[in-house]
Amino acid sequence: EYPEKETKINLQLAIWDILGQKEGFSRAHQVYFKGAESFILVFDRTNRGSFDHLPDWLDSLRELCGPIPGVLAANKSDLEGQFKVSDEEQDAWASANQLTFMPTSAKTGYNVEESFRVVGDFLCQGILAKYAGGGGPSRGGGAEPKRGLFGRK
Repeated sequence: EYPEKETKINLQLAIWDILGQKEGFSRAHQVYFKGAESFILVFDRTNRGSFDHLPDWLDSLRELCGPIPGVLAANKSDLEGQFKVSDEEQDAWASANQLTFMPTSAKTGYNVEESFRVVGDFLCQGILAKYAGGGGPSRGGGAEPKRGLFGRK
């Protein structure tokens, strides 16, 4: 048995916040999403329409990028009592679409950084598989990252 080997990887992420902008942005989606390796799909827990548009957004993204791993971020999780989407519904949708689910709050910062860490884990899996012989990429997404990078298990 070999001892655990620490591998440090510095990532530089290019982040585009345009997916929800459907009108007139389909060409921009094609340009910005080309070569994407992961994503964070965000919806507003207090806005049912935001959740209802998820299938369209995910279909557009996967049509352009293929089966890449991603995170489903349920934003405004700090506004308990105002949710329009049940926990069971969002968990089931994330699972059915092979996404890692994370409740988040942009207002409080809850799980925002952690969402990016999960994306970083997805990206590092491919790097480790290619150069360090560890944990393969999770194309198709969904499951928690296989390795505990960034202090995660």
